[in-house]
Amino acid sequence: MGGSLSILMLSRILGGVSAAFIMPGVNGMIGDLSTKATRAKNFSYMSAVINTGFIVGPGIGGFLAEISHRAPFIFAGALGILAFLSSVFMLEETNQPEELTEKTHLKKLFLTNFLLFQ
Repeated sequence: MGGSLSILMLSRILGGVSAAFIMPGVNGMIGDLSTKATRAKNFSYMSAVINTGFIVGPGIGGFLAEISHRAPFIFAGALGILAFLSSVFMLEETNQPEELTEKTHLKKLFLTNFLLFQ
């Protein structure tokens, strides 16, 4: 499919952009669901799971490639569909609306204007 350096670079860029789309949501969800006492531990679990995937994933892909060159892609696609369906049907909204007063509205408005127009 892609035997050139430009295809390799394009695929790495696409992977980075994809991670940039999902990681803020994951971090926000962990922050919302954690207490202050468990937040650091939960973020370290997330990091451990991601790094375990980097370690174990190529081995699984190599094993599946022995079956067929398409098998790793079919397996990754099936896992992606499973992750999508589970996130659509099993995840609930974690953002708790906060009670805003007039004073907090003015603080946020000032801070937003300061950051945007400095």
